[in-house]
Amino acid sequence: MNDSPRIAPKTTNPVGRPLTDGVAATGHIQLRVTMARKNAYVRAAKPKKLTEWIFENLDKAAGYEL
Repeated sequence: MNDSPRIAPKTTNPVGRPLTDGVAATGHIQLRVTMARKNAYVRAAKPKKLTEWIFENLDKAAGYEL
């Protein structure tokens, strides 16, 4: 049995999605929202992707910097 920690690849996470900031994401945030709220967020995010818009807004509100 191999007890060594798993190391993420440098260019993608384990499922193949490209890294956005060069660091493998290991945490999860899951939100359940109404479709009306989600649609409002998607419209507000245009032309960006929703995840990019969410990260920018949450990082700014939290004072988080890469």
